[in-house]
Amino acid sequence: MMVVVALANGDGWILGSAVIVATLSDIYDGKVARRFGVATAGLRRFDSMADTVFYIGTGIALWLRHADVLRERLVLIVVFIALQVGGHLFDVWKFGRDTSYHTWSGRVFGILLGIATTYILWAGRGGAWLTAALIAGIVAHVDAAVITMILPTWHHDVHHVRNALRLRKASVVMAPAGEA
Repeated sequence: MMVVVALANGDGWILGSAVIVATLSDIYDGKVARRFGVATAGLRRFDSMADTVFYIGTGIALWLRHADVLRERLVLIVVFIALQVGGHLFDVWKFGRDTSYHTWSGRVFGILLGIATTYILWAGRGGAWLTAALIAGIVAHVDAAVITMILPTWHHDVHHVRNALRLRKASVVMAPAGEA
């Protein structure tokens, strides 16, 4: 939808408002799912996939409307995309599927990305926010890669490295003698 509105030269406030609505929806759909006890591992993975698809569309809309802002940060964008793809491949190689950690660093990235994209779409500027978001995204991908390296088996909702270390320790303690 974001791409269609951008192609139709829709107002930036419509696009920015869509980012705000999607961000709030992403925050609260997880809370609702946990409240009703339906926050399964599969649902959490699909939530992460939906976020990725939404922000790909948002990135295309940004490119169509404000390519200059993106061009100025092309190196950061390329590094971020490389880490996104590399992280996905690493997760699939290690666990046979993508991860869905919902890390605190990833949440900071999501908030900054929401602010950056909204500001750029509304005002045509806000590149400093985008720079901050991309740096936070790079940190979040490194954080996730470290978690993947630590975990012996797939887990979802591993919010930080300390959680990964606790899960690893628990799995070593629970393993029969000689298998740890």
